[in-house]
Amino acid sequence: MCLWLVLEVEKVENSLANLADEKSSLEERLNEALSRADNAESKYQDLLAVCDSLIQSKTDLSNRYEADVAALKRSLEESQQTSRDLKAQVDSSQFS
Repeated sequence: MCLWLVLEVEKVENSLANLADEKSSLEERLNEALSRADNAESKYQDLLAVCDSLIQSKTDLSNRYEADVAALKRSLEESQQTSRDLKAQVDSSQFS
């Protein structure tokens, strides 16, 4: 009976040792998964920052484009007015 009890205790101890090994392995896998999740979150945040930067750059370029177009329109209108004025001067000097 005593030998049987010793064998049962050894079985339980072996089972506990196996469970401890499995727990350690699971904890290691969990830590690796958490590390990958942290890396993924960090990369996601980096991508969001890049997207924000691209959106700001697009907005800046769009604003600059609109300002350039407005300046070119003003310049064209001024050139057209100057051309009309010069033509009028030429026409009036030909009749004089």
